[in-house]
Amino acid sequence: MYGKKIIGLINDINDLGQGDETGLDLYSKKRKFIIELKNRFNTDNSSSRKANFNKLAKYKEKHKNFDCIYGVIIGNTYFLLTPIIINLSLFCGTL
Repeated sequence: MYGKKIIGLINDINDLGQGDETGLDLYSKKRKFIIELKNRFNTDNSSSRKANFNKLAKYKEKHKNFDCIYGVIIGNTYFLLTPIIINLSLFCGTL
C-alpha cells in the first residue's frame, strides 16, 4: 500500500486507489503508462498474477499507445522502496 501512495506523489503519476474500473494501481496520462504494483512477493501468487496480466492486457487492447507495467516490491520498508523511487524519478523527471 505504501509503495503505491509514495509513487503516486511523483509528478504526473496518479494512484488510482481501490475501486478504479481498470483494477490497476498507478497511471500517467502524460507519460502514457499504467502499472499494476504488488507490494509484497507473497501477494503475487500465480492465480493473482494471471488475473493482473489479464487486466493489463485488457487495458492495452483499448490503449495501444500506453506501456503496461507489472511490478513487485519485495518487502515493506522505505529502504527497499528507495531504488524504485529513484528509478521512477529518473524516468519521470523531478519528484
